[in-house]
Amino acid sequence: MAKPPRKTSLGEIAEEVSNDDFPSVDDTSDSREERKNGEVKIRLQLNAPKDHPLSWFSEEVKMRGIKNLDLNTLVLTAISELGDSWWRQILEEHTPLEYKISAALADPAMREKLKLLLASQ
Repeated sequence: MAKPPRKTSLGEIAEEVSNDDFPSVDDTSDSREERKNGEVKIRLQLNAPKDHPLSWFSEEVKMRGIKNLDLNTLVLTAISELGDSWWRQILEEHTPLEYKISAALADPAMREKLKLLLASQ
C-alpha cells in the first residue's frame, strides 16, 4: 500500500502547537519542577520539505482530526531510534580542532604523545 502524497510542511504543525510545548535552550530558569523531572529544556523549530515524512505525518494528523498529540514525546521517541553511534559521529564531524587539542592536552598519556610528536619536528 503506497503512502499518500506528502502535501504539507512542518510549519503547519507549528501553527497548531504553541511555543510553550517546546522547551528552550536559552531558558535559564532553575525551577524545582525542571530539576525534579531531570529534563533539559531545548528549543527547536523544524522546517521540513513537503516530501519529508514528518510533513506527510502532519497532513495525516490534520486530515484525521487527531487532537492533543504530544509532539514532544513523539519526536523524542523518533530521535531515540537513531542510537548513540549516530550522535557520536555528528559530534566528531563538527568538533573544532581546538577542542580536540585541548582534550588531548588534558589527558596525560595524549599530552606525552603530543610532546614527543612536537619534539620530533
